[in-house]
Amino acid sequence: MSTRVIPLLFACLVLAACSGTPAPPPPLGPMRGTPPTHPTGIRLVVPSVTPSVLTADTGVSAPIPGAPIGKLNVRQNWVIRVGNTAVIGSAPKCNAYGCLDPADVLVYDKSGPLRSLGKARSFAASADAQGLWMIRDDGNKQCHLELQPLSGAKPGPSSPAACSTVLIGENRAGLALRITTNGPSQTVVIDPATGRTIQQYSSLIAMTPDQLLVSEAENTLTLVDPRSEAKHPVSWPAQGSQPGNAVLSRDGRYLAVPFVDPSVDGTSHQSYDLWLLDLTDLSWVHPPSMPIEVDVANEALDWTAAGDVVIAGPETETGVGSWRPGQDSWTLTPGPLLPGWMATMVSI
Repeated sequence: MSTRVIPLLFACLVLAACSGTPAPPPPLGPMRGTPPTHPTGIRLVVPSVTPSVLTADTGVSAPIPGAPIGKLNVRQNWVIRVGNTAVIGSAPKCNAYGCLDPADVLVYDKSGPLRSLGKARSFAASADAQGLWMIRDDGNKQCHLELQPLSGAKPGPSSPAACSTVLIGENRAGLALRITTNGPSQTVVIDPATGRTIQQYSSLIAMTPDQLLVSEAENTLTLVDPRSEAKHPVSWPAQGSQPGNAVLSRDGRYLAVPFVDPSVDGTSHQSYDLWLLDLTDLSWVHPPSMPIEVDVANEALDWTAAGDVVIAGPETETGVGSWRPGQDSWTLTPGPLLPGWMATMVSI
């Protein structure tokens, strides 16, 4: 579909009347929904202590053959989606400040055992979803950037890179990466072929095939094209919360953006408020039952190939929730999820 975004013509978008005062959120509580009337078919790769596949309809999980067996608070596993493929990262000697050693990078494509792509300090999907950009170690605190095909074929040309570089992802505008020097971290979009900086931002929320959703000032969102510098303001839907890790739907229409508050009104209550940004007109869609009270640091989000947004976390009473834009309620399938949950998952 076209990735062109139509600017909004009206000031009053989503939340309340044109007074500009947002409606107060409903009281916090668990996700509300109904059991499925037929099998959902949802299966999730979850990066627990041992990476596993969770069948949402039964709540049963099975370790992936050949997956590294982790240990709580010692080894960290996570997963990203590259197109329709799950890629697992597994790094030893991890703590709250990061991982000391490079991660094993493992491809799970449902057609066989895990396939190793070696080790990397950081990795992220290429724009065509056929490969991974990777920060590889050269030794002596030297690293390089290379594009590694998912097939395991020989990588393309490499270029020097700081070992601390965190790769975010690539779209048609360039490769986004996060760097930290002597101040706050910055997101930089580069031309990976030349290393030339295209644009730099203080806060990147999400990527679409051509654009970036950024927050350059408090409670402001802008959809930008780094190449043309075209900017489209986006309304801020959830007062008192900050955007978390957003996920683009597989058809490219919606950005699922969680707005989280880890301490509501200074209390121990935590709020997770999911909103969908419709990229055809920059309006917001608010799913039912939102916001919910969960451990926001451990809630994971993805889209199915059929167009359902899926939420899961460690709360066993919630299990896995799925919802498609236009539906009246969430579909809730059983938990529990697994120990060592790392707030990432991939629907396969």
